[in-house]
Amino acid sequence: DDCEYTAIDDRSMPYLTSDPQGAWVRFTNGQLSTPLCSPSRSVQMRGQRADHSLHISNLQPPAGYSYTAHIGKWVSDVAGATAAYAGKHLNGFPWSAIGTYHPLGWDRLYINGLNTYTDPDYYDQTDALLTPTGYSTDLLSAEAVSFLSTVVEPFLLVVHPDAPHAPMTPAARHSAVDAGGATSADDPPEWDAQIVDAPDHMVLAALSTADKDEFRARRADARRCLLAVDEMIEAVIDELVAQGMLATTAIFFYNDNGNSLGRCRIGTSSSSNKQRPYNWCQNMNLRVRWPGQSNRTEERLVSHTDIVPTLAAILGATPTLAQDGIDIRPLLDDTATTWRSSVESCWLGEVDQPGVPDWWSVVWRARNGAIQWRYTEYDTAEVELFDDVADPDNLVNVAAANSA
Repeated sequence: DDCEYTAIDDRSMPYLTSDPQGAWVRFTNGQLSTPLCSPSRSVQMRGQRADHSLHISNLQPPAGYSYTAHIGKWVSDVAGATAAYAGKHLNGFPWSAIGTYHPLGWDRLYINGLNTYTDPDYYDQTDALLTPTGYSTDLLSAEAVSFLSTVVEPFLLVVHPDAPHAPMTPAARHSAVDAGGATSADDPPEWDAQIVDAPDHMVLAALSTADKDEFRARRADARRCLLAVDEMIEAVIDELVAQGMLATTAIFFYNDNGNSLGRCRIGTSSSSNKQRPYNWCQNMNLRVRWPGQSNRTEERLVSHTDIVPTLAAILGATPTLAQDGIDIRPLLDDTATTWRSSVESCWLGEVDQPGVPDWWSVVWRARNGAIQWRYTEYDTAEVELFDDVADPDNLVNVAAANSA
């Protein structure tokens, strides 16, 4: 949750980045369809962009949003299959008295909707309140291992930790570990930078020294939070090995959105540090362990709307909603001979969360499969166009120069 694309490396997640047990496909051009927490998790459960699900912000989804149309229900409907969800669900769960909202369809639940790192409350599939003690990522790890220790294939297990979302609280054992991010040497190219020919809402004052210090501290703690996530992944893989299921299990690792953390002068007081159409908010860090493959990178363009239709295809499930994504198994198998040239993203939640104008964005690729152009239209009539090859940090808006 809120994991910036560049935060995943051998300092913050040494186990994952070692390609444990082999067979990992790392996607270098993954895009998020709505880079904000709850709408993004809705996409990851339903396979629909926010403009179709209408879950557009971090407030409660609108009337008519179906809590029974999701990948867990579709998998659970497959004969003999089991679906479980552990961790952070849609923001704010439960919004009112328990029983008025329930994500029906999951066979096993261990969920909340808050960012609580210590002694969090969870609800199970019977709506019972659970009050375990401990560090949230460790509790989710234990729940995942417990599920895997008894489940019979086929199954779907979704684990969504709070980490490294604010307040970015590392496990006590990691609080003094150097996981990177704390010094000026770790500042990204967009750090305290002004976009050339930026739209009005992105013409911002330079960061103060206090802002810079706070962002570096946040960045360091966010990376420390990932150390416990890395340990959780190791525990899950160890349990799959112990149960003899690793060879028949696909593992998907991805983030729900990025975070500005000082990029392009978005200050510490901003509530709009995620829902922006730049690569540092929109890039998806997708890694898939796909049995039978060799470790490799994949440059062709994928969207996180692709996750649900791919999981459904793997498990023989039938989505009851029209899907905005596609099955990426041909990329995982390395058998695709043609592929999409663009994907779309949007932010439509300004009505609920002011700060960033609504926008619609499209990225499209060059011949080699890598992203070439990133184009955005705002509802203010302003536009941005970035050449992601010449300007991968999205610092020079070339829309005016290419208006013809």
